[in-house]
This record gives sequence, structure tokens and C-alpha cells, in this order.
Amino acid sequence: MPPLPRPPPSDPQADWPIPQLVIRVDDLGHPGAKLFFEQCKPYDALRDAIVAVYCWLYTTETVPRK
Repeated sequence: MPPLPRPPPSDPQADWPIPQLVIRVDDLGHPGAKLFFEQCKPYDALRDAIVAVYCWLYTTETVPRK
């Protein structure tokens, strides 16, 4: 099954709650950690994922506010 298409890029509404994003890496010297941080920006990737979920599941009127 092919992956779901990404929603069109958009900025979330100003009042959409974006949860605090926390990432923990025990060993920054590990080859996998090095590759991960070379290939993506974790904050942007996680934030984009949250906004995508909001866009897929909610309208601007029904998005959770808390």
C-alpha cells in the first residue's frame, strides 16, 4: 500500500496548541544518531507531523484548543 499523500503545507492557526516537543538522544556519537541529525531537523519534522494530524482530523472550528 503506498503511503498517504502529505497535506498541502500550511501554517497552523495561531491558536492551535502545539505541544512541547522533547527529544532525548543518549549517544550523539552513535552512527544512527549522526545520520538522523544530518538528514532532518527534528523540531520541524515533529511540528509538521502535529500540524498534519490537525489538518487531517479537524477543521479550524473543531481543532482541540487545550
